Amino acid sequence: MKHFRAAWALDPTYIPARQNLDCYGTFFSNGKCAYDESDYSVEEDEERKKYEIEYDKHGIGHIVRKD
Repeated sequence: MKHFRAAWALDPTYIPARQNLDCYGTFFSNGKCAYDESDYSVEEDEERKKYEIEYDKHGIGHIVRKD
């Protein structure tokens, strides 16, 4: 994990580092690691764009699905 965090800290735009942090930073990993840009799947990124965070009047964020 420290190598993934270091890679992401050096270049936050490097998608494989972020994908590895998301993958291995959970209790139940799906095992899809990325060694370079070709291993990154665009479908996962499109799935994330279906949701957004909205904040209520108390400043609490809620994840909602876009229509």
